Amino acid sequence: MLLRIRPPLEHETAMGTGQYRKALSVDNESAEIEGKRFTFDDAVDEKCTQAEVFERVGKPLTECCIDGVNSTLFAYGQTGSGKTYTMVGKTDCEANLGLVPRVFDHLFTRITEKQDEHAESGLTFKCKCAFLEIYNETITDLLSDSADVKIRQKKSGEVFLDGAAEMPVSDAEQTFGILQRGSKVHALPSMLRGAAPFACRSRCAENFP
Repeated sequence: MLLRIRPPLEHETAMGTGQYRKALSVDNESAEIEGKRFTFDDAVDEKCTQAEVFERVGKPLTECCIDGVNSTLFAYGQTGSGKTYTMVGKTDCEANLGLVPRVFDHLFTRITEKQDEHAESGLTFKCKCAFLEIYNETITDLLSDSADVKIRQKKSGEVFLDGAAEMPVSDAEQTFGILQRGSKVHALPSMLRGAAPFACRSRCAENFP
């Protein structure tokens, strides 16, 4: 778990550092608020860049995914705490890109490298993505009109979403485009949204001669 203090907004920067109060301070893996200290796996202040956040969180989890380990990234915090900026960022310049586009780019770069490295054995990756909104225990599929998405469990213990649309993807640009498309059909106003998980699932197959 990483704690991030978001960078100041433009109007906060314009006010000057003396015009707004820092609610908490961080030191390595801990944060202090109102005299109480809390410990995390990692903690960064408002000076931490989007690229640094990716190196600390997004890149290691993407590598786990490439190695076949289920990996999940999600942001939690109150309104205005910087969840959207951290996860998606802004597309006006590369420095402002959030975790999601950076993870997509690194994921498909690593897939290409792996397939080239094991070309003789026929190693291939197939990726599919889904985009769902969860609010008041109701699941909404943002990539289709299906209203019948259920959480189910296989005999093996694997949990899956029955009825969710899964779109095949082959590169980062296509995947991010699907994310943007789904974002436009959120069922709820932005400040009322619950979790909106975007899942990218890859399957590795190796053909031996």
